[in-house]
Amino acid sequence: MSEEIQIFISHKKEDEKKAIKLSDYIEENFGFSTYVDVLDDKIHEYENVTERIVSQLRNSTHLLVVFSEHTKKSMWVPFELGVAYEREEGIGVYIWPDNPYMLPDYDLPEYLEEFPKMKDTYGLNKYLNLIKEKPNKQKLLLEAKESLGFTKRAAEINYAQEFINELKKRLGQ
Repeated sequence: MSEEIQIFISHKKEDEKKAIKLSDYIEENFGFSTYVDVLDDKIHEYENVTERIVSQLRNSTHLLVVFSEHTKKSMWVPFELGVAYEREEGIGVYIWPDNPYMLPDYDLPEYLEEFPKMKDTYGLNKYLNLIKEKPNKQKLLLEAKESLGFTKRAAEINYAQEFINELKKRLGQ
């Protein structure tokens, strides 16, 4: 049984247009559903926004962070990353320059150092193609278990970490 792919796009409010552009790109070119909180009509129905965000993270299979200069001040992005990692979701960070004529050259917060970073559409497509190839935990865990033999139990393999490691390898990081 394969689960439907849904990518939660984490971003700082100032980057909502970037998040929407990514959402449109992903849905139009890869057919994956995405969740962007600014497009969520139901978010205001909840007394507690955190409840809705966590609910949507639970419904998602992957997380994509939009990182810009604004993100450094976000408290939500590290929270969402933590929830996604704990839930063993496939995680990637898309670094988006505030000036489109310059390559991004940000000092990344320490909490982002562990995650694969994409700086262009080429890198983003590697993230999305990895999702297409290994869309769910069961498939990635089975492949990891087979390559490890029986030295590790499948329960000990973390999908988020396996996804991160594979994406970093493909991005040359």
